[in-house]
Formats: sequence, structure tokens, C-alpha cells
Amino acid sequence: MNKRYYVLIAAIILMIMALGTSYAFFTYDKTSTKSHSILMGDIELHYNEETDTVALTNAFPMTKEQARSRNDNFITFTIAGTNQSNKDINYEIDLIHGENVSGKNRIDDKLLVFDLQENDEYVVNGGSFQELQDYVSIWVNKVPASTNSNITKTYKLRMWISDGIIISDSEANANYTTSEYKNLFATIKVRVLGDFAEHDYNHNLYQIIRSKAVPDNIPSTYVFGENGIDFNLRNESNNGKGVYLRHGTEGDNNPIYYYRGEVKDNNVEFGGFCWKIVRTTETGGIKLLYNGETGIHQKTPINNSDYTVTENEGYTFNNSTKEWEISFTDYAYKSISFTVPSGNYSLMVSIISPSSDGYADYSLSVGGSYYRSESLYDDQEFQISVTSITSTIAIHIYFDGMGTQDEPTIAKFKMATRGSLISNHGCEATYDEVIIGDEISFNENPVGYEVFGYMYGDLYPISFTLASSSHYFGTGFTYSNGVYTLTDPKLGIDANHHYTCKSTDPAETCQTITYYGDSTNLPHFRHAESIELKNGESIFDALEKIREGKHDSTIKTYIDNWYRDNLTSYTSRLENAIYCNNRRVVDNNGWMPTGGEYLDSLTFRAYESYENGNIVPDLTCEKIDSFSLPGNSNGNGKLKYPIGLLTADEALLSEGVVNEFSRNFVTATPAIYHDDDGPKFFTANIDIESFYSNNVRPAITLRGSTILVGGSGTREDPYIVD
Repeated sequence: MNKRYYVLIAAIILMIMALGTSYAFFTYDKTSTKSHSILMGDIELHYNEETDTVALTNAFPMTKEQARSRNDNFITFTIAGTNQSNKDINYEIDLIHGENVSGKNRIDDKLLVFDLQENDEYVVNGGSFQELQDYVSIWVNKVPASTNSNITKTYKLRMWISDGIIISDSEANANYTTSEYKNLFATIKVRVLGDFAEHDYNHNLYQIIRSKAVPDNIPSTYVFGENGIDFNLRNESNNGKGVYLRHGTEGDNNPIYYYRGEVKDNNVEFGGFCWKIVRTTETGGIKLLYNGETGIHQKTPINNSDYTVTENEGYTFNNSTKEWEISFTDYAYKSISFTVPSGNYSLMVSIISPSSDGYADYSLSVGGSYYRSESLYDDQEFQISVTSITSTIAIHIYFDGMGTQDEPTIAKFKMATRGSLISNHGCEATYDEVIIGDEISFNENPVGYEVFGYMYGDLYPISFTLASSSHYFGTGFTYSNGVYTLTDPKLGIDANHHYTCKSTDPAETCQTITYYGDSTNLPHFRHAESIELKNGESIFDALEKIREGKHDSTIKTYIDNWYRDNLTSYTSRLENAIYCNNRRVVDNNGWMPTGGEYLDSLTFRAYESYENGNIVPDLTCEKIDSFSLPGNSNGNGKLKYPIGLLTADEALLSEGVVNEFSRNFVTATPAIYHDDDGPKFFTANIDIESFYSNNVRPAITLRGSTILVGGSGTREDPYIVD
């Protein structure tokens, strides 16, 4: 049985803040002696308190730079030890709530900020946390196996109040009034724990992720590029597989760690559902992608005699593993067709391809209808449910593969009957089961560009009537006494003249002005897009008003209803994270009143980098598009529930994770309002598709302080969040 030993039961930092006296102090309340030791055979670990009192003369909010210039807002301690055993000895540093102070109110946890230095190196750089429910583990380290000489680590914990706090008796968004602020306190215990028994995981999920990460801008085990991961290379087995630290976030308060490639240890069981870890957030949370319901079914591979094969181009059946196998020593296309007895099945496919050029494109059709396809590389596998099969339904499988004589690619598959549940735990959901809905429009029956909004504002219906060559158009307008007057009018639309009162008189005024973003009247190509403006609005005013979060989209309503029915009792475990719907326009084209090419469409930020072939994931998001619950200072506060969609940038960052089954689904990232086909969105496969028919996989974000109660992260043994 695992045991956990307290190396330190704890330092209490007591901070009392009083605006009236501008005075506050820390007291260090010793609960034990000055030095602590654990001795267990060949394991020895010491904890030593170096400072027992820290005086603070000013508890007002301050910046990181101001806090670090002080010498009265930190405590120091050391950990030293030897480990002559053959196993690493882990220890962690936690923050927990201290005792309450009678008659006072505890400050909001997220307003406290802290640094942790290890031997003068910042290992926590201006960190914060949303809430201390039980405790938060801020650092994990170890005394390596076979450490015969003493190792000493000196730590300095510094804490201060965020300079983002608002104290006001008049502002609506203030954190506290002056009287409330005078009555605040904070008690934080610093605790060091050592676990001297065998264990499969550290209990803080964020620290598990952090401990596995390697930088993404250098070569590593599964990254062969000299400059690290190249996001312009798609589906490459040597372009990332594991957990990575996003280059450029190293010095942030909460660096971004993300999973990429065919990883097998990012499965989480939470709220009765399975989830895939995608990345950590800028506020230290853990973003998860829906991955089906929990549970493992009994699966029994069928025998050779159960297959009625009608076509076979070289596949052999292995009676030991009950798998069909085919080997590729060059480029080839090989297929097999068969029927099986009636029932529900799991089809399991795996690839072994040691050659760097080896691969196998897999495709499946059931009953003559295309079912799905997949590009697979070395040591990849997946399974898919093939349900309601009858003995007359033909199943057709082919592999389009590449290998060499010395390093052949071997493709395998087997059909297994899917029986009853043998465990309520586990994550075996397959291609059909990792979405919560299909055929869901982003916005049903759109009238204009609001179609791109997860939430949207005012409606500006698009008209598709061609501009008249006999009407005058202006480069702009003046607006006075409720009427528009064209600036620099001329006959007909061009790249610099888009506004019109639809009049043959250049001096004509109008109460409602029409803006043509696109009007093409060429042989075999006639197209137009225009909107009407009023009350002095310009085209830029309209494009911004459309982005306001007044109305729910169709897809948001669908996701909210799913959350309401399934996860509302778990809301306290989730972070108030941001879900970006990046509608920043980078090329107005015809929607630029002066100099806008009216033959091209309105395009968005992600589309520009996609078209230019310089794809770099960008996780920044303008506040108007940063959907969050109220209370997140970086978000727009428009969400009802803490759930949303991934962005195309997150999908690109975590390629191989979000599209594990090639089950494509819509992201919240718009691409272009296409001249012929209307609005287009990016999907998880970084394809551009119509908004009309979408598979839906929502995302949620666990708090960074999430504590695990079991699991190793595999599909069979997912991390379990109680």
C-alpha cells in the first residue's frame, strides 16, 4: 500500500492587509522544530527552515518587478538528501490554505501571485491560481536514484498581491470596495511532501504534464528537424510525438505545454466521460477535448472461419493473433473484401513501418458506402465500431502502402465482436463515438457575416443583387442630420468606390447607404455581396458590431444544452478559461472602402497564414473574440457554461491528438467568406469546409490544481479526476 510522509508540516504565511494603516505583516508560525528529516534505510531527506519571520510593511498591490525588489515578502527553505536506492525519490512543494482569521474575509485566491526560486533559478515565474480547493502543487522535483553524496536545493517563495486588483467604491468591475479590502486576510501554508513508496503517478495533473515536456524548438527523440517542430509538415512521424513546451512561452507566468502526435498517455476520465488532454492554458489550466463515454466492452476477435472472403489481394490470416496481415516492400495497393456473421464489431487496425518513408493509407467501406480513411505511420493503431452488421453486408478494406525490402511496412487488422461492458472505467470510444453530434450547422439560416460567430451581434443581411453601372459610388461619406452624402462620387464600383445611395445623381443623399464588398459582372461569373448601413455607420462599424456577443450561435446552443444535461454538477472543477473564436479580419478585400479589391472575399487571420504556406500556431485572441464566463479579465464574459470549441491553431499544435481517429470536426476558427460557396471554417484536420454540416467535439478546461485519484493516462487506465 502506498504511504505518503510529510517531510514538512508546514510553514504558515499570514498576511493581513489594512488600507487605513497601510500596514501588513507576515508571521511564520512554526508547527515543528527547525529541522526535519526522514530516514528510511538507504533514503535520507532533510528539510530545513531558514527564515521564521518575514515582515511586510506594505500590502498594496504591486507588479512583479516591484515585488522582487523587496526583501521582506519571502521565506526561504532548503531540502537536502541522499538516495542510495535504485529508484528516484520524488518530493513536491504545495500551497494550501492556512487557518482562518476571526472576523475577517479571505482574499480571492486568484489575486495572489508568487515566485518560487530553486537555487536562484525561477521555477515558478509570477504564478497564480484560480482557487485553492484542497491544495495546489507548485513544484515537483526528485532526488535521483544512486545519489550517494548529499544534494542541496535552496528555495525562496515570494508572494504578493496582483497589481490587477481593482479597489473602488464606484467602479462596477471592482474586486473590492475600500471597506471590504480593509477586512481581508490571506493565510497560505507552504508544505513539502515526500512519497517514499512506489507509485505510478504524481497526483497533480499539471505537474505530470510539465514534467514530461521538452522544448519544441530543438531536435528531440521524435523531432528530427534542426529547429524543432515544423508546423508546415503534416502527419510526419518524426515531427513530434509527446509533450512539448511551446517556444516563446518559457518566461510566461504559465508556459504552454501541449501534447502532439500518436501519444498514448493523455486520456482523462472526468464527469462520466473520456477526454483527451490537448494543452495547458495561459492561466495554468488543462484544456481537454471530448473523447466519448467511459467504459470497456468485451471484445472477442473472430476466427478465420467466420470470414467469407470474396476478394483478397495478398492478405494472410494469422491464426495465433487472429489478424489479417499484408506486407509492403514497395509501393502497392492491396484490398480485401468479406462478409461476417451478423452483430456489432470493433475493427482494430495497426501499422508497423520502421522505414522513414513507410506508411499505409487505410480505407474502409461498409455495404458499398464509403466509411472512413486514415494515413498511418510506424507503430500506429486505432479501432472503430462497425455496428449493426448483417451477414449480407460486404466490408471492403484496402491499404495503399509503401515500404522497402529491408524495412517492409506491415499492415494488420482484425474484427472483434463487441460484447457487454466489462468495466465502467476506461476510454475505448472509437471513430463513431468521439463526437456529441453531427450535421450541426455553426449558424442556421444566416443572413450575413454573423455566421462566423460563436456568438454574434447586430445582423446585417447580405444582398446578392449586382451593383448597377449607372449608379454613383463614393470612396466614403459624410453624415449629418440623419443623411449620408457620398465622398468623391463616380459612376460604377471599383476598388476605391464601394459606398452608394443607389442613385444616378452624384449629389443624391440617403438615410440608408449601401456598401458593396463584391460585385462582379463578368461573362460566366456574376456575383455580388452588399449590406445596408444606417445611423452614420461605416463598413468598419458594421464588421465590429457583428462580432459583439449578443446572440448564441446554433452550435453554441447545442453545446450548452449538452453541458447543461451532463456536466453542471462539475462546474466547480473547471477553470474559467478562454475559448477563442478569432474573427480578426486580415484582408478586407472588397470590404476595404478605399483600395479594396472587389473581386476577392473577406478573409480571416488563420486563412492568411494557411494560404501563404507559413503556418505557425497563434494562441493569441482579441478580447471581443475571447469567450469566457464573467470574471475572467482577459475574456469577454459572454459564456453561460465553461465549455467551447478548439481553435484551428490548437488543432495544429496538437496534431495527431485532436484527429486521432481522423474524425474531422469543426473548430471555432473562420477562414473565408467564399465567393461561390459562402462561409468556410477550419476543421481539426486543418481543412477548409462549409459551415453547413459539422461534427461537434467540445472542449473544457480543468483547473491547474486538479488532483488525480488514479490512472496512468492510457485508454485502458485513464487519469481519473474524482
